[in-house]
Amino acid sequence: MLDYDWVLPPGVEDGAPLVVLLHGRGSHKGDLTGLAARLPAGTIVVTPQAPFPGAPWGYGPGWAWYRYAGEDRVVSETLQASLEELERFLAWLPDRLPAEPGPLAL
Repeated sequence: MLDYDWVLPPGVEDGAPLVVLLHGRGSHKGDLTGLAARLPAGTIVVTPQAPFPGAPWGYGPGWAWYRYAGEDRVVSETLQASLEELERFLAWLPDRLPAEPGPLAL
């Protein structure tokens, strides 16, 4: 399962909007949590971490959703693996939240 951070609003209620933010290449799960303060009050923010360490691919100490092979080429196996992980994570997540989430924005 993907590692993640979350920002839960005080007194979170059923139906709260759920925003899942995906960081960029070479970053990490904590990079986007600061955006929670800019979202409407009551929003649940979840920031999963990409599954691949970026350093072996030259992306620094962060993480990556897929391996970029140059120009417009993505190593499709890495992208497919991340999409499958993300799909499992999104199916698993609602049961872990302290309230039934409402609309989802990814």
